[in-house]
Formats: sequence, C-alpha cells, structure tokens
Amino acid sequence: MKNLIKNSVVFGLLVIAACVVLELLLLTRPNIYSYKREYVERHLDDISVLLMGNSHIEEALVPELLGDSVFNFAISGKEWNCDAELAQRYLPKMNHLRIVVLPFSYEYFEFGRTRDRGSTPQAKKRTNTFRCMQTKYLGIRQYGWRYWSEILNSSENYMNRLFFGQRTRDFCDSLGFVKLGVQGRSPYWQWQRLPQIVDSNMPQDEKAFKEFVRGHDTIAKLCCEQGAKLILVSAPVYQTYQYLISDVVLHEMKRVADSLNTLYHNVEYYNFFFAEGFDDEDFYDSGHLTETGAIKFSKMLADTLSLHFSFGNPENMSYLCTDF
Repeated sequence: MKNLIKNSVVFGLLVIAACVVLELLLLTRPNIYSYKREYVERHLDDISVLLMGNSHIEEALVPELLGDSVFNFAISGKEWNCDAELAQRYLPKMNHLRIVVLPFSYEYFEFGRTRDRGSTPQAKKRTNTFRCMQTKYLGIRQYGWRYWSEILNSSENYMNRLFFGQRTRDFCDSLGFVKLGVQGRSPYWQWQRLPQIVDSNMPQDEKAFKEFVRGHDTIAKLCCEQGAKLILVSAPVYQTYQYLISDVVLHEMKRVADSLNTLYHNVEYYNFFFAEGFDDEDFYDSGHLTETGAIKFSKMLADTLSLHFSFGNPENMSYLCTDF
C-alpha cells in the first residue's frame, strides 16, 4: 500500500513537471497573438491604418488592398472589450495613425436576448481558449490575473505549433491577414456560424449594453485625440445569415453608431451585411469570407472610404474632432 501511494505521488509529480515544461515550451513558440502584438509594438510610429476586432475583420480585410502602412490586428474570437483595452494601451502612442477599423458585429448586439448563446460545453471551451490566448499573449487583463493553462484551454489546436510550426489556420501573413479557402470548408458551410435569433421582446441586458457603448465611446475619443477616423464596419454575410438578421437589431446598430458620430465627428459606420456581388465561393461559412471574398470586400471598402477622404493619406484628412 505504501509503495502504491509512493508511486502514485511520484507519477503525479512527473505529470505536473511535464505539464510545466510543456507550458514553458509553448511560451517560446510563435503564435498569431504574440506575432500581432510584437508587430504593433515594433511599428507604433509606422502604422497609419489599424484594423482591429475579431474574425469578421481578420479574415475579411486584406491590408495591401487598403493602402500603405496598414496592419490587421484583428484576431478570431477577440471580444470588443479586449479591443477597448488594447486601444487604450496603443493608440496614444501611434502618432501617425489616421484610421482605425472596428467590426460592428451582429453578435455584439444580442445583449442577453437569445436563449442558447454560450450554453454548450463546446462554446464554453472555445471562449476559454480564446481568453487564455488573449491573456497570455496579448496581455489582456479583462479576465483577471489568474494563470490560464494552454493545456487545459486548447480547443482551437493552438498547441499544434509545438509540432507543426506556423500553419495557415493558426497563423497569418506578414500584415496580419488570415486566408480562408473553399477547399477547407464544410459541405454544410451555409449553415455554420449562423447568428442566434434575437428576441426583441426579451429584456435587454442594460449593463452589457452600457458597457458596450462606453467601451466604443472610449475608442472613439482615443481616435479623435490622435486625429484618426474610427470606421465601424459590418462585413458581408451569406444569405442564410441574412435571413436571421433582425430589423430591430439593425436599427439599434445604426442608433449606437449615430450617437457616437454625434459626439465624435470622426466616427463613420458602413453596413455591408447585404452587399451585392458576392458568390458562394466568397464565403467560408455563413458569416465569414474566403480569400476571394476578402479581396472583393477590401476593394469595396477602400472605394467607399475614398469617396469621403484620401484613404491612408494624412495630408488629406480634412476633419478635426474637438467635441469631447
């Protein structure tokens, strides 16, 4: 019996030691989070257009097609409050910044009015994985100071970098864009990543709504102080996704954007949910674009912005934001 207890303790200590070694090794291997953070911190004086947000920007906008000195700092699964924290950390140091692009994602406006969001174990595992990576490699403190183990939070296979290096799914090109192709999508892609149905008759989570507005107000003000435009964008979605979009939510999205524009005249909102000219091969699933779709959308956004000002050219920025 004593030998059994002794062997169990020794085995347990070996397992703990192996986990510690594995966690330390993971810290030494590049990942999309550490790469993007290091890029931004090395180019604070160079970036003029910063794309922030989640996968609706990361996989939808190609920096090279939006002008010079553009970087895609968006990362799949990144929540809006993380962008607010990152904006406070970096925007005041970016003296040549002229444009910040943020997603106005449909999911942001659920505010507790769906019945199933985040209820499945898989959804919770994905959320914890993203929060683990954001905390460890972006330095996000929204989720407290506890240590997030990658071994325990690895539902997105980021640990593969230990054995396979930088893979397309887990990494990006040099300017932060992640390419998705039709060859990798599911046969049922039209029905994947659909939004939850928002019940406008359910009471809205007022605390969450006020925090969302306050966070975007902070980002808008930081952009103003840097003399930069804040561009809010809703990326194109497939028709199965479009069918579930609520007119009530669309009205709320426009109302929030308009209120920000009233306070800070540098804010503009562009809704491309129902944009024409996109085919089946342009979508990876119902809510995300493939590389061909991203190329179309990037050109579309660049053309749209060029109607208002010279995109990416600080000498032609014709507005000042002074109404704080």
